[in-house]
Amino acid sequence: MKKSQVIVALALILTSNLSIAQEVLSRSLSPSANGSSGLITTTPVVLNDDVEGTPYITSDFLPARISASDDNIFYVRYNAIKDEIEVKGDNNQAFALNKYRKDIIIKLVSNSKTYRLFDYVDDNELPNLGYFVDLIPESNIKLLKKERVIFIEEKVALTSYHTARPAQFKRVSDDYYIKISEEQGAVLMPKRKKDIAKLIPEHSKDILSYIKTNKIKTSREEDLIKLVSYMSTL
Repeated sequence: MKKSQVIVALALILTSNLSIAQEVLSRSLSPSANGSSGLITTTPVVLNDDVEGTPYITSDFLPARISASDDNIFYVRYNAIKDEIEVKGDNNQAFALNKYRKDIIIKLVSNSKTYRLFDYVDDNELPNLGYFVDLIPESNIKLLKKERVIFIEEKVALTSYHTARPAQFKRVSDDYYIKISEEQGAVLMPKRKKDIAKLIPEHSKDILSYIKTNKIKTSREEDLIKLVSYMSTL
């Protein structure tokens, strides 16, 4: 078989697999009360050459398992601007997971990075729902990472003394949230150690002692993982 024929055959197989996986996932996500399906058509962001950066944490679709159909591999990416998990379909289509199913878990094949929907208190102190990276999936107290991208408008040079700046999607520092119980929404992880200890008042002394003994720095993700893992044992 000629090389060109092999490439065409592989492309057809991949397209077929995407279609089958997409159909299986759509069937697995049962309709909500208002009849909406588990997958909704979305419009992938078309990157303009005049705009720098990307709204996606990774521009490429990456292989992942989705708990509603764990036997299949899907190709996904996270749009941090729209707070959507996009699932690659065929014919250059993309679908977003509908946010009515909070039990759905998305796990990347390459590194087991896990995305889930959680209730949380947003920057305006209002209840919200969004995708987070679950940093300790097995823990009953959740440490969650909110990956962030912001959009910065174009800056026009009004005079020769000003510097123009193109519009850009800019990756900025992630926010960390903690969810103490199933009944409570996730809240922004306090920066001050004493405020972290107050999250579990009956064990505040133990938490402060652990922070001091283990030289925990709340600005480091690996230290937060250690700390929350400890807190979940109390």
